[in-house]
Amino acid sequence: MGTIELKEFLKAKIDEIDNESFLHEINAIFKNKSIDLSLYNYELQQSEMDIELGDVIPHNDVLEKIKEWKKR
Repeated sequence: MGTIELKEFLKAKIDEIDNESFLHEINAIFKNKSIDLSLYNYELQQSEMDIELGDVIPHNDVLEKIKEWKKR
């Protein structure tokens, strides 16, 4: 099933739903998806900026910290 067919299938299925609670749940899924994507893109931009500024912790330093934490 291609993208167009899948969209049409989903639209038809949503049109068949009479349960308002279920429709609210579907709506929440759509809202959360867009929020998650926006947040993901924002965090990705922040990470890229941290890398450019050199505000990072080298991998070996992280591994050493983990070893220290495991000793506690």
